[in-house]
Amino acid sequence: MRITPDQLTQDLSVFFNKRKSLRDQSLTARGEKKNRKLVVEIGRIKTALEEMGKEKQFSVACAASVLLMLVGCVLALAIRNPFLIPVLAITFASVPFVYLKKALSIYEKQVKADLETALSVITTSYTRNDNIIIAVQENIGYLKPPIKGLFESFLTETQSINPDIRVAISHLKDKISDTIFEEWCDTFIACPNDRTLKDTLMPVVSKLTDVRLVNNSLKTMLENAMLEYYTMVIMVVANIPIL
Repeated sequence: MRITPDQLTQDLSVFFNKRKSLRDQSLTARGEKKNRKLVVEIGRIKTALEEMGKEKQFSVACAASVLLMLVGCVLALAIRNPFLIPVLAITFASVPFVYLKKALSIYEKQVKADLETALSVITTSYTRNDNIIIAVQENIGYLKPPIKGLFESFLTETQSINPDIRVAISHLKDKISDTIFEEWCDTFIACPNDRTLKDTLMPVVSKLTDVRLVNNSLKTMLENAMLEYYTMVIMVVANIPIL
């Protein structure tokens, strides 16, 4: 049918980015209306692939998703159960994006590793000058990709698109799926109304260090348990001929 993955991706992007009314655009710009979770999640995957220089994989995933959705429909008809059409179609269509989500775990680990340093230096500067834009500008040169790109887009939005810092921070919050980072952003949004809240920013940042240490300890414990499990399995399998 001469349909390319890029053309299919463009068609799907039109579906997810339907033209909004003037009221919806106004509510979104003021941060009073949130996008759907599915659209936000797909947007995060696309942004992560672009940061990694693998944006072509998103087009391939969209094409594979549509193809697998058709396979699910055909399979449901083949077993003569039309009630399974929506179930199998949705399940099969989500397989490529689930795979991408798993494959992006390395990207997310890198983000969280650099996020701790970025939030620490920006928070220190903000505590000194009470200006988030100046704090980001002072430290943007010390940040590493992909965190650097996220804060550069934050500066671009505040300086060229929308001067409302709270809206820009809200958009920045949607780009990283991390509860501690979301708490940090929420605190920043509330700081202009209550200056005393800036003293709670550094304890929020310290949570990243605590979580990283706990995760490393749990990872070591799980790796030791898995090693013991596989050792026992190999010993049992090796003793089968003797038994």
